[in-house]
Amino acid sequence: MPLGATLTLFSALVFIAYLPVWPWSRRFSSKPAIVWGVIFLVCVLLWVTVLI
Repeated sequence: MPLGATLTLFSALVFIAYLPVWPWSRRFSSKPAIVWGVIFLVCVLLWVTVLI
């Protein structure tokens, strides 16, 4: 997978991952959004590694 495609996929997936979580987290705290982002980042990195 080319570097540009990987970066685009990563950026789009992270953006989509934050959309549903962040509005709820803003009312309570940012920790659920941060934890979800870290878990999602690890999953995407593993997925891209498998693709390469």
